[in-house]
Amino acid sequence: MKKCLKYQQERAHYQKRVEKISERKFQLQEYSVISQI
Repeated sequence: MKKCLKYQQERAHYQKRVEKISERKFQLQEYSVISQI
């Protein structure tokens, strides 16, 4: 049971990291589009 909980926590943490990274990528894309104009 504890193992399962730990797994869920790690997954949630990983999910947050992925969201942060994709958010940053999106911001970078937006920035490059703006700088091209």
